[in-house]
Amino acid sequence: AGLKRIVDQRIAQLLTETGQPGEAIRLLGKATDAASLEALGDAQAKLGQNAQARTSYSQALRQLETGSPQRQVVEIKLVEAGGSVPNA
Repeated sequence: AGLKRIVDQRIAQLLTETGQPGEAIRLLGKATDAASLEALGDAQAKLGQNAQARTSYSQALRQLETGSPQRQVVEIKLVEAGGSVPNA
């Protein structure tokens, strides 16, 4: 299951980058891990679904260690989607 999740994340990132964010959302629809939630948020943001992107990014943040590089990236994306970073 772990390898499939990683493959799905990569495919979703490619779909989003190549103008197919809707396909990425369908692929990651039931995302629960931080990296998949981040990729889902990216696809949602690309479609202008900022409220949904904020939710995905916020859920990802809950799983990431404070101060980690991945968390800092997700925090930036959350702010860009119109959200605010919760205090640790």
